[in-house]
Amino acid sequence: LAAAAVRPAKPRLGRSVQRDRRGQRDADPQGGPAGGGRFVGEKGDILVDRDRYDARPKSIIEEPIGENEIHLEVSDNHIQHFVDCIRSRKTPITDVAVGHSTTNVCHIINIARWVGRKLTWDAEQEQFFNDDEANSHLQRAMRAPYTF
Repeated sequence: LAAAAVRPAKPRLGRSVQRDRRGQRDADPQGGPAGGGRFVGEKGDILVDRDRYDARPKSIIEEPIGENEIHLEVSDNHIQHFVDCIRSRKTPITDVAVGHSTTNVCHIINIARWVGRKLTWDAEQEQFFNDDEANSHLQRAMRAPYTF
């Protein structure tokens, strides 16, 4: 995707955090998870929070992946898989590019929460479209003599 929209959950300041039966924080009243993110797409929303995910409509996550669609490799032991890849020189399932894009999603969600509004991310340029305030959170001020 060249761009993705992220809608922040409204802050719950001054209210106690409600917990579900497993001790997890309840979803935000605006429809997003309390500690994760809500991804809004053309076919519905996907909600991700720590060790769980959900979708609206549910059919998004219940629909089987088609034969001609992308299928991801599965590893039952990430550490062993990584060590095996070092030995074999194969690319791991989660290589540095996947780690980078995954980390970007976490940063994008945090920035959307900080600025408190919908943002549009340009994955190619790695910045938000037309949003100087949101883009200002992409880097920290560096102390002299350090520069990029």
